[in-house]
Amino acid sequence: MKVIFLKHVENVGKPGEVKDITDGYFRNFLLPRHLAKLATPQALKEAEAIKKRAEAEVAHELTHAQEMMEALKRETLVIAKKANEEGQLFGSVSAHDIAELCHQKGYKDVAEEHVRLEVPIKTIGDHQVAFRLKHGVEGVVSLHVEKTEA
Repeated sequence: MKVIFLKHVENVGKPGEVKDITDGYFRNFLLPRHLAKLATPQALKEAEAIKKRAEAEVAHELTHAQEMMEALKRETLVIAKKANEEGQLFGSVSAHDIAELCHQKGYKDVAEEHVRLEVPIKTIGDHQVAFRLKHGVEGVVSLHVEKTEA
């Protein structure tokens, strides 16, 4: 069965793309979620418009992600945690903590999965944190972990 994808479906199709898929997959998964529609002659004419609209949206998202990464690179994120006298934290700074800090700073599109920490940060001081935003936009952001006075 030929269908036109209306939205991106991971490892299956992109918006405006025409593909041949099984009837059951279309009826049971794609159609109820409004991810694709039948490739009728009228729908095939609309497919090009869907594809152009999706490409424009991706270009806009890519530009936004690049601008956000450049802004993040210029900024030093500061987080305060409890630590002992040697500078070891009584816990750690996780990707979740860094994403929350970004949200507080106004970077609403940064999610926990965008922060690339191999291991949680467990010491005070300056650290470099890798980010990977949408559409493969990558960068390294400075993070300063300081000791709280409590």
